[in-house]
Amino acid sequence: MLCVSSQSSFVDPVNITVILDSDTIVASQDFSVGDGHKYSKFKIDLVNGRHHITASTSNGDAGLDVVFWVEKPTWLALNYWGKDHFELMISPVPFAII
Repeated sequence: MLCVSSQSSFVDPVNITVILDSDTIVASQDFSVGDGHKYSKFKIDLVNGRHHITASTSNGDAGLDVVFWVEKPTWLALNYWGKDHFELMISPVPFAII
């Protein structure tokens, strides 16, 4: 599962695109900060091995480019925090805040 959220009121809404292993998962979608813990969930199936995720904003001046490895079912949380700041969290279990 990929969970995406905006945690910034500086650019609200922020327009985010996410590409995982050459597949567009989130296509230029607006995310509002809301109460700060509002996540949109996107179903993904990650096989064991190497994966590549990129995230970009059309209006928030931030980008992310990360390679990671999976050995078991995995949850990803992508947070936009403002200019030049995405955060990617990776977990083998669902996140408590989502």
